Amino acid sequence: MTILKNFCKELRLVDYITFGYLIVNLFYISLGWSRVDEPVKNFGSFIVLFFALVFLLVLSKRINFILVNILRDMYPVLLFGFFYSSASAVNRVIFPNYLDDFFQRIDFAIFGYQPAEVWGQLYDSFLVQELFHFAYFSYYPMIFGVSLAFYIKDRQYFHKQIFMITFLFYSCYLIYMVLPVVGGRALPGLTELTKIYRYGPFTKIMAFIYNRSTHWGGAFPSSHVAVAMLISFTSFRLSKRLGYILVSISLLLSLSIVYCHYHYFIDAVFGILFSIIFFYLGAKVYEQKPVQPSPNLHKESL
Repeated sequence: MTILKNFCKELRLVDYITFGYLIVNLFYISLGWSRVDEPVKNFGSFIVLFFALVFLLVLSKRINFILVNILRDMYPVLLFGFFYSSASAVNRVIFPNYLDDFFQRIDFAIFGYQPAEVWGQLYDSFLVQELFHFAYFSYYPMIFGVSLAFYIKDRQYFHKQIFMITFLFYSCYLIYMVLPVVGGRALPGLTELTKIYRYGPFTKIMAFIYNRSTHWGGAFPSSHVAVAMLISFTSFRLSKRLGYILVSISLLLSLSIVYCHYHYFIDAVFGILFSIIFFYLGAKVYEQKPVQPSPNLHKESL
């Protein structure tokens, strides 16, 4: 008990929600075993991650090595991709069938047609395709780039920012686990369209990613939009110019998820709504955390 108590004393808020997320998945997989894709593999993966995280946190307290310290601080970013994909394996535990018809009806009620089907084919040109696929792709370097900038320039705010992003991601993933929604790719012929190598580098990069992606779900709300917008809001702390640039790119990204056939329009709307809610909610939760031990100086500098 003393060892566990001492271990828990050193945990940060982001560690608590990560352990919580791992435990929720283990229970969810156990309860819905017969409806989980490859349950043994997925259950085992979460067990391995649980103990790997324990090992990393213990190791980071025992040795002073720069790569271990960076990994200890940045590990949530490295888990986002796996957690996103793993949500697709458990997303039919409650609803055995995908719920895309419901979300398609919402888009149709707004536009009178399916924008996820129409926009990318109606406004189909090299420049427009590249612009929107660039906006969509920018989500990936945005996560690493802005977080790294805070890590170097403002370590104290970095810990707050990484918690806010992680809190938002995990909340979206929990919804994905319950609501099986594929997004625009569920419409006839659009899955194939997202995998065609055509036009310029960004369109081809996204085709490369989707040719290798196995996820089938995780559409509502759009975590791409939610996280990109939240990161854009936090980036104003680094530079107002950077903030305005990233907000502009994120707004374009909000349209790109529909144009590129990945999401429904309503996914983007709720993605923006989630970004605003979690920007304030994440900051509020973080600021209410118990006082934690001050990190060693070697962990505050590269």
